[in-house]
Amino acid sequence: MTTPPNQSTDHNNNTTEKPSDNPPPELVIFDLGRVMIHICDHWKDAARKAKVTWTDEIAARFDAAADEINGPLLTAFETGKINASEFSKAVSKQTDVPASDIMAMFKAWICKPCKGVDRIVKGLKKAGIRTACLSNTHHMHWEMMSQPGPHNLKLDQLDFRFASHEVGLSKPDPEIYQHVRRKTGIKPDRILFFDDLQANCQAAQEAKWQTKKIIQGRPVYEQIRQTLKQYKLVIAP
Repeated sequence: MTTPPNQSTDHNNNTTEKPSDNPPPELVIFDLGRVMIHICDHWKDAARKAKVTWTDEIAARFDAAADEINGPLLTAFETGKINASEFSKAVSKQTDVPASDIMAMFKAWICKPCKGVDRIVKGLKKAGIRTACLSNTHHMHWEMMSQPGPHNLKLDQLDFRFASHEVGLSKPDPEIYQHVRRKTGIKPDRILFFDDLQANCQAAQEAKWQTKKIIQGRPVYEQIRQTLKQYKLVIAP
């Protein structure tokens, strides 16, 4: 559900559409990580949160294996081809870090819900706008975000829920955007999509969706609220 570990999030907003020039949305779709819920940026952050050993030597091993971990392994995990145990063992083999520590770090990867985004979902529903999530994620995080507890996102309030591990596809694969369109029946230009990664927004734009790239370091709630305001969809602060 995340930016691949050790891959920085783009802080530019060059690919953001200008919503005021577009028709009002009938469906608003949210990414999860860094849009609906805060997440760790790096393995080091997750290790500290999980209280497992992290040293410069371990960091160097993760850096050396980054292409494999963040590429084929993470994609296989987030599209449901391997489970959490298999992913942890594979990363352990790449880094010589115990699989139990890998599992603990990945469990610690998600933090707390982004403040106020749940109010935006409620406000959109009151306005008659359907809502959805579209996330690169996996069974472990999905359960944590769906069950009662500190990570719960009230996902059942959304009209549609698209998780990569269930769909078998991940962003920015063009086919996942077509899958969403087919399942929702909404015309592409009436979909508004919030994501924190340029590649995912670009792929959505190529599918004719409207997009707003969330910029890190700024309140997510205000970015979403200000975008919706351009469509005369006012969500109370």
